[in-house]
Amino acid sequence: QALEFLIDEHKKVDELQAQLFGGGIVFSDITTEILEKNIYGVDLNEESVEIAKLSLWLRTAQKGRKLNTLSSNIKCGNSLIDDPNVAGEKAFNWQKEFPEISAKGGFDVVIGNPPYVRAELLGEYRDFFKQHFNVFNSASDLFAYFYELGSNLINEKGVMGYISNTFDKTTAGKILREYLTTQVTFEKYIDFTEVQIFEGATTYPVIITLNRNKPGESNQFNYIKIPKASQSSVIDIYFHNSVNVEQDTLESDSWAFLPVEKVKIFQKVRQFPVLREKYG
Repeated sequence: QALEFLIDEHKKVDELQAQLFGGGIVFSDITTEILEKNIYGVDLNEESVEIAKLSLWLRTAQKGRKLNTLSSNIKCGNSLIDDPNVAGEKAFNWQKEFPEISAKGGFDVVIGNPPYVRAELLGEYRDFFKQHFNVFNSASDLFAYFYELGSNLINEKGVMGYISNTFDKTTAGKILREYLTTQVTFEKYIDFTEVQIFEGATTYPVIITLNRNKPGESNQFNYIKIPKASQSSVIDIYFHNSVNVEQDTLESDSWAFLPVEKVKIFQKVRQFPVLREKYG
């Protein structure tokens, strides 16, 4: 889908330039150009890597076109661990594996669906996470470490987007909440917790998009709650009401997504004494 999106966006830009300037950017093979220079991926499972390559080959295959091996773009490894003593041959160093991206300061976009693995199943990797990740918590699910990794992989103008299980109120998610609210800037938060969007699995997912910059004062992001009534094979988030939430109102103990207008009302009310305190 990432490839399809980039191809479609290029076509739109090309058409717009043709309208404005009488000619668009012409590449002899835009699909290959995008595939070789804009799509990167890492997965722990070798079969998943090969399936991803095959899918891209089938999408771009044309008579007379030489197939790229994609071995420089789609790789197998442990995204979170770069130490061979811990991960063995699956240890993965992002800077060494993608030096051209590292030289540019990171990726423009990072997207992912981090695996749902509970803390008690992390076993031998727990000590590594404790030493190398700020979001470490003895009860943290695996996806917490992917959030920190992803935010460090994007460049200063880059955007990260993840779909994961919700952690807005869980005890295990407290350190992750604190990290995200203080170290990155939220752009959008889409709450699917009332809708089962993965067939055959009971999950409570959210989609979060963010950038790596520390949040400024009163940074606002878009919060969208998808109601249970929207249960269907296709959900258009733009049909649902959204509210603006100030990031600095999110407390690490629990996130409450209050619209800016309500927060202002609460703040005014809190300026006055409680009636019981005033009148006994």
